[in-house]
Amino acid sequence: MRDFQETTRTKSDTVIFERLLTYAGPYKKNFVIAMLLMLFDVAASSASPLVLGVVMKIIGDPGTATEKYVLVGLVMLLFIVVIALVLIMIYFQNLLLQVAGQKIVHKLRAEVFEHIEVLS
Repeated sequence: MRDFQETTRTKSDTVIFERLLTYAGPYKKNFVIAMLLMLFDVAASSASPLVLGVVMKIIGDPGTATEKYVLVGLVMLLFIVVIALVLIMIYFQNLLLQVAGQKIVHKLRAEVFEHIEVLS
């Protein structure tokens, strides 16, 4: 019975989560920017089926072969630019979240170390 009482939490998950959110407070800007980048990433990533639809429409439309090749080439160039922007956004999103996470963990470790140093 003693082991059960020692390993069972008395606080709820919401209380623990709210306490941990106080450490994330100084990094709200990083989290907001990362979430905005994530929204743009999702929007741009969902553009690939649209691009495929445009290419199929161009191929199916009447016209000369050279016009079709030029249009398909332009659409593909635009698609490559969008993919490059998505990759850049993902990089910065990961960078922002990792920096914030590392600083939060550093602060937690420093507080735990200070607490241990105070103990007899």
